[in-house]
Amino acid sequence: MTRHLVSAYAASRLLEKDRQTIERATRSLEPDGYERGKPRWRLARIVHALNARAGRNNGGAGADLERRFAELEKRYDAVRTAPTLDERRQLAPAFFAFLADTEDMMTADARQHSEDPRLTSFASPSIPACIWPRCGMRSAGTSTRSLPSF
Repeated sequence: MTRHLVSAYAASRLLEKDRQTIERATRSLEPDGYERGKPRWRLARIVHALNARAGRNNGGAGADLERRFAELEKRYDAVRTAPTLDERRQLAPAFFAFLADTEDMMTADARQHSEDPRLTSFASPSIPACIWPRCGMRSAGTSTRSLPSF
């Protein structure tokens, strides 16, 4: 069985990435072989190098967001399952402040990855739009940082 080796150009076409991105990722990789004097790599190694590079450039923001989402779920469940209305009202300001901070992190992460930050908004059918102004949130995906008054 022969190994199928690809050039940086071929990998860029197959992976729909810029050729320069592939070349930066393969700069530290030892070629698996050469054809006509040009380096070639297995596609799996290039993908692995790209993923490692993306994790380095990400700065761990994805993992931070995942942890925040888990914490957000816990806080939401605590507010939702509080036995009395007074207890829910006590927990709600901290929950909404945490929600606003999380949304700000999502917006910053979207900007860092050249995505439209408006798509990171938490506004959804499960959260009535009338609540957003009370908790200091705008529907465009950014917060005003003010706490709700209950």
